[in-house]
Amino acid sequence: NNNNKYGAKNKKFQDVYELFDKDLIKIIKKQKILMTGCGALGCEISKNLGMLGFCSSKKGLLQITDMDTIELSNLSRQFLFNSSDINKLKSETIKNKLALYSPHMHIKDYALKVCDNNENIFNASFWKDTDIFINALDNVEARKYIDRKAVLYKRPLFESGTLGNKANTQVIIPDETATYSEIKDIP
Repeated sequence: NNNNKYGAKNKKFQDVYELFDKDLIKIIKKQKILMTGCGALGCEISKNLGMLGFCSSKKGLLQITDMDTIELSNLSRQFLFNSSDINKLKSETIKNKLALYSPHMHIKDYALKVCDNNENIFNASFWKDTDIFINALDNVEARKYIDRKAVLYKRPLFESGTLGNKANTQVIIPDETATYSEIKDIP
């Protein structure tokens, strides 16, 4: 008998079912997440979300956006990309790769900057309908913009990013922790 105690359908997630209780798994599956940035951090984060079963129910959705295209220099640190992906959009390529590796995920990709100029797409309804924001960025201005939206709509923000040889990670919980914009780097 090849079935495990969770049934053949859930065999891929056996470890998740052993780690988390079924109520938490239901929450994970129906999350609506915005991940901004599809570079090295975005590749890793999206892969981890897929491995944990995020965004896999009919209500769940991983929305990813990055306006950049894949360059040769990306291939050494952005593992979801290979040489045949050069010049393709990062967000669309990640969506297509996750469709192979995590076909249970519901994913929508954008090739847009998340900013004031695109509030016709990223409008109040969009922000209110998103449960979690994830930054995987190398741009302080964009990080602060998402941070402002997290504060305004009282959503958790999982902030991570790089800037030159510096890296940042921060979990921001509405009304409980400092925001990204409130933390100042040591000179």
